[in-house]
Amino acid sequence: MDRVAILLTTVEVAVAFAGFGGLAALLGRRRTRDDARIDVMRLRAILEGSLLTGGAAALPVVLLAYGASERVVWRVASVLFLMCALLVVGAWTSRIRLALREGAAFQSGILSFFYGIAIAMTVLLIASLVAGSGRSFAMYLSALYTILFGMAILFLRLVASLVGASAQGDEQAPD
Repeated sequence: MDRVAILLTTVEVAVAFAGFGGLAALLGRRRTRDDARIDVMRLRAILEGSLLTGGAAALPVVLLAYGASERVVWRVASVLFLMCALLVVGAWTSRIRLALREGAAFQSGILSFFYGIAIAMTVLLIASLVAGSGRSFAMYLSALYTILFGMAILFLRLVASLVGASAQGDEQAPD
């Protein structure tokens, strides 16, 4: 499979996550097991991460279509992806801090996982800047998939919150 096909498939996966996140938002109007603020933050993170990943996967395709060299494509794409990702992570961090000040109860393991994903993505993008063109693609793709993996975990946590609330409601319903 060539690089463009892999990147376009990554765009499709990112868009699918955004769609599933939207579906979860419709279902999320019901009561959830976790704090509603946390579920809203998860949903926003899924949507923003999906858009970030989709855009970052499409960018090299556009640059390649304009005839840019491999070296230029991966350097420009890595710098722009890193800048956008750092802005998104900064927004996530400020929302988390605000929610913590308001008394939201986060599980510490999830926060550590989230920051681990952000650090891994940053390291991979920096590595793609200094690697040769063949390795740059692999590092860039790994950074994309690292974010998608994080979005998958957030989506599973969101669904678990919705399903957990439904199960609790079923247990409390009279027979």
